[in-house]
Amino acid sequence: MSTAISSLSLAPQIVHPRSSEPLPSFICPITNDIMTDPVIDKHGHSFERKAIVEWLKTKSTCPMNQQPLISDDLAPNRALKETIESYQSQGSQALPRGADEKNVPQPHGQDQNDALAKPLLVGAQDLEKKGQLIDAEKLYLMALQFTSKSEDYAHLPRLFEKKGEKDRAASAYVVLADLQMHEGKQAETIATLKKSLELASHPAIKEKLGNILNNSGQKQEAAILFLELAQQALYNKDNLSAMRLCRLALEAFPGHAETWKTMAAMEHESSETLKMLIKGANEPSMPIKERIELCRMVSIKEPEHLQAKLLFLQLNQLKMKDKIKKLKLEVRGQLPSPAVEKKALVEPIKAVERTVPSMAFGKAKWEQYFGDIGVEPPLPPDIEQILNSPCPFWPGKKVRETHLLTLIPQTVNGQPLKLESLGELVQKPKQGHPTKYQYFNLGVYTDPPAPAAHWALLSRDVLPGSRSKAYADQQALVASFAQNTRTPYQVPTILDAAVSIFMEHVQSGARLYGDSPWTYTRCQEKYDANWQLVVGGFAPGGLSGVDFGANEGHGVGSLRLF
Repeated sequence: MSTAISSLSLAPQIVHPRSSEPLPSFICPITNDIMTDPVIDKHGHSFERKAIVEWLKTKSTCPMNQQPLISDDLAPNRALKETIESYQSQGSQALPRGADEKNVPQPHGQDQNDALAKPLLVGAQDLEKKGQLIDAEKLYLMALQFTSKSEDYAHLPRLFEKKGEKDRAASAYVVLADLQMHEGKQAETIATLKKSLELASHPAIKEKLGNILNNSGQKQEAAILFLELAQQALYNKDNLSAMRLCRLALEAFPGHAETWKTMAAMEHESSETLKMLIKGANEPSMPIKERIELCRMVSIKEPEHLQAKLLFLQLNQLKMKDKIKKLKLEVRGQLPSPAVEKKALVEPIKAVERTVPSMAFGKAKWEQYFGDIGVEPPLPPDIEQILNSPCPFWPGKKVRETHLLTLIPQTVNGQPLKLESLGELVQKPKQGHPTKYQYFNLGVYTDPPAPAAHWALLSRDVLPGSRSKAYADQQALVASFAQNTRTPYQVPTILDAAVSIFMEHVQSGARLYGDSPWTYTRCQEKYDANWQLVVGGFAPGGLSGVDFGANEGHGVGSLRLF
């Protein structure tokens, strides 16, 4: 190997041959701006210092993967700061700060120079085939000083994948997509960005892909990407970004009911929420069934809403005309294949539906058993990873095997959800297994209405070793698990626990926290000055919800909120 090659000392950065855009690694995922004071967390994610510090004042998880995070886990990312400053001061043609610029051949002008690039590329490919990946990377980087062809740059992200460097590969694929876009290779650009997202699901990359899909005419797919980003922003309490992304989704394709529901959920005034739902119901590109559903949501919130009533009638008439038309076509033998028709209707919204795991008791099941509960709040983007992770309480099992995932709505059929109204609902579900409270005495607790709709991940049983202990010891037990796993576990609240246990019984007939043996979980709320409220003792006669004193069946469950 030549002395020039072996003496190179390139930092793990990515050379962008011709683009003037900052790399995604320069952008803070919270502010969406180029970082000026970057810090890096223990997971390898970089953020603007001020933004992540503000984030951690109200949250205890990483914005990127929802894993536990505290301010002590942050450290200055000096290498990235220097790279950004170098990029900004020298322009996009500058080498990364970490490169030994004296030993790296400089481009001979702005023009393509295949005579210099080709032998370097051939040599790099030969080294790559021999498994000498580090030396191959150095030659590729040298070659890219003399070429900006996408097919030449394409070697680099694939090499990073071979080296197991997924983040670098993802960033390099974005650079490759820029080059392909500049060359007018639209289909290749889309495929490359999708490959980048497979490696690192970064919001900036997803939005970039959405814009390109939209401009290429693939508007429904673009709208779904924008909606997914909006729901993620809404989950992160970033309403401004969520609103902007919802507008992009509607501009791309206004026929997705979920986008209008998400927009309505962000309105502060009830009247504005209804206006947004009505506006969506008037959208002609939306399937009639979904438009009718939006009308129903308005009517539940305001039964005498004249516009909703009128539109509901008009849409049902259209639905009936459509049925008559299909019957006539069927008689003539011209009806398209039901399977093809169903696929055409379902595919555009499949990605949104996929975000709710099958084990969850979400909006669809609430409607199946009880009725309308309004807008379903988004789950974390990595919810499947959370559910498939090892359970910290019961070794050898996954979280999905040991927990219930339940949507706790704020209202049911327009009425505030409370413990008392919950007892009335479970006595008369539309289907499934009815039940009731066996005892219902809340002591000094006032039974306030449910807070904003949220998701509850409740353990299916009290924690091992938590029975027959003082409440203070049970609190310490839950806190120790939370600290050791860096997961925000807490003692259950009485409403979250009661709803979760009841919903599991309604759909499956199971009596968790049951009577064999007698099992209760203490809750955060107090029965009186001396005792906590409990939920459990689920016997054939119903669920108990009162604590009269210490009992060996009184353990504690665990709760995590989304």
